[in-house]
Amino acid sequence: MNEATESADETRTATVTIGEIEDFGSNIYCRDVDKFQHVLLLAQETFDSLGIEPYNYVYIRPAVGDQRSGGHRDEEPPPVYALPFADGFSPDSDGPTALLKSSLQKDVLEETDSGHADIEVAPHETAREATRSREYIALRLPAFVETDLSTCYMNPTDLGESPWSEDQPIEVYNLQNGARIRLIVKTLDRIDRNHIAISNVVRQMLDRKSVDQVNHETIDTARVGVRTPVQAILPAPATRGIARSAWTKILSKFVGFKRINAEVRPGYDRDEERGIARVDEETQQLLGISEGDRLVVEWNGLKHPLRCLTPPAESPEIVANADSNSNSDADSIPDNNGSLSDRTDTDTRVNTTNEIYLPTTERRKTYACINDVVDIRRDMSYTAINRITLSVFGIIGVLVGGEPLFTRLYAWLGTLETPVPGGVLQDGGLALTVLAMSVFII
Repeated sequence: MNEATESADETRTATVTIGEIEDFGSNIYCRDVDKFQHVLLLAQETFDSLGIEPYNYVYIRPAVGDQRSGGHRDEEPPPVYALPFADGFSPDSDGPTALLKSSLQKDVLEETDSGHADIEVAPHETAREATRSREYIALRLPAFVETDLSTCYMNPTDLGESPWSEDQPIEVYNLQNGARIRLIVKTLDRIDRNHIAISNVVRQMLDRKSVDQVNHETIDTARVGVRTPVQAILPAPATRGIARSAWTKILSKFVGFKRINAEVRPGYDRDEERGIARVDEETQQLLGISEGDRLVVEWNGLKHPLRCLTPPAESPEIVANADSNSNSDADSIPDNNGSLSDRTDTDTRVNTTNEIYLPTTERRKTYACINDVVDIRRDMSYTAINRITLSVFGIIGVLVGGEPLFTRLYAWLGTLETPVPGGVLQDGGLALTVLAMSVFII
């Protein structure tokens, strides 16, 4: 089923029948990495009927009359990232016309045990309102601007005509493969209109070129989309209280961290359901952590702590869909970098950026997709607890290792003519403890 309608307020909708990976062949993906995504895959004709381009956000909700809709029909529909099927692929009219993994189906349907379901798809505001999403040409950062991986510079007039404000987050994305990154927008007078300036590293992560690297025929490789950030299907994090905010400030001052960007790559089979992320040793050094420490992944307004490990020398098979027992990806063999061996040009470029390998179960907790650029930093609470633990063991070591010294000090105190009031030196307990703490502090 694939029906399009238009309501009185001119918001188009389409009703599609969703299936899972096993309902389709292996030739439905634009890229092999798309089979690892927590997204909605739609046919191009569905995008056309909605009046939007691929790699936009859409609302999804159970269609009227669907037997599995339960009580979710009247709830606010969640936004989902929508990707296209491969060029030339047209779903069979007798079967499902869209692909939604079962883990996402649970968020909009009460039952996901068997069969297909009809859902209603509608464009998100960022897709249907021109003021919330615009296209720009990417530039290099001017030489006089300090390199900043978290900032996007824009012409003041362009920013004034947009819905965004200076020092607020925006989402910059690749119009051709959907890779996304969230940056802070700032103004710069020397930026031409309809252009934005971002760092070389960010452009490479998004697989975009600078306008000075292209000609009229290849200008699309320098084109990016900019839109208002969207809180996707997961609930927004709870507002931090005063105590939590104060604790975070204390940790930032005494522990600190360095926030860096990292491109999301498919994770490893062995890491599913284990709370593990993998980054190379160089990235660990940049973060100030070691293997086995914890890092925090930030994306989509969510923060997710994970244990950090180094990618293995040999890669096991990557799980395409942790929710399915399908063998649809059996012909995709990962290389020794933990990525698919038959990657596209986008995926085989020489890598000079940071990468983080996230398994399916961990990507879904932040709603991050393959090729998205997330923020990572070390877990300050974990680091602080480690330091406190080492200090405690140091105190214990002083107490145990310094016993002969304390015995002599106690004997010397016993020779004093003036007794200590209250008998606090009985058995030397409190005195030795106080002395031990004093020696440790000194």
